[in-house]
Amino acid sequence: MVKRCSKCSRMIKGEGFTFPNYTGILCRDCYESTFVCSVCGKQSDRIILKSSGYSVCRDCEQRASLVCRSCGTPVDSDNLDEDDIPVCSHCKGKGIISSQDLYNVVSIVYRFMEKHFEYDFRSIPLRMATPEEMKIHRDDSLGFAEHSGHSGKDEIAVIRYTPKEKARYFLVHELTHCWQFSRRLIADNNNKLVEGFAVWMETFYAASIDDSDHIRSCLRNPDSVYGGGYRVYYDLERKLGADFVLSNAEKFHRSEQLINLTQS
Repeated sequence: MVKRCSKCSRMIKGEGFTFPNYTGILCRDCYESTFVCSVCGKQSDRIILKSSGYSVCRDCEQRASLVCRSCGTPVDSDNLDEDDIPVCSHCKGKGIISSQDLYNVVSIVYRFMEKHFEYDFRSIPLRMATPEEMKIHRDDSLGFAEHSGHSGKDEIAVIRYTPKEKARYFLVHELTHCWQFSRRLIADNNNKLVEGFAVWMETFYAASIDDSDHIRSCLRNPDSVYGGGYRVYYDLERKLGADFVLSNAEKFHRSEQLINLTQS
């Protein structure tokens, strides 16, 4: 059966692209140019990026003054926690709510990262974000980080109620940045290669736990830096293998050919 784009009617090769709560299927061009409300599933030209990263249309924003800090689901005032942070019952039960939860999650990530890099990841300060920081960083759904290239220190904070699975990917990504800064791989002209490699490490971890959904999500990411940068490493992995990409990561970060490719 031939698949066609729900917006432009062009034939689609492969699985195509879609959004949460959207029943259609889109080609890459339409996917990258279309915004769909994550709550009602309607196409919208004017959206609001909620704290969860969800795209919410103006109508849904007006109907829901509060959304879950973790997943973006509309909630009412009864769903405020002791610090007045909105969270749905699902995320409150499954997300990170304590330092012990965070320790249990990062222990898994430490073991994975230490297998592949000679770097003391456990020396990086890691903590739960405070309620005040959660309000300041309301557009960061998982957490935030300060890296040595910007502030002279490394520190990672995870937002309360972050789902444990998403927290692992967030930590892999940010700890990869810590390694990149330590190896002086950050430059003004290679941002796509830097972010792309951090995303590639997420998918490398995803492959180790057989999470093909996360790999597909990264591959379909329309963002030119995160998605575009990742697809550079994805193509290298297909041609040369994951082990080769990992062992030559520093060389790839400094490759003038790859830098020019990401800037074209």
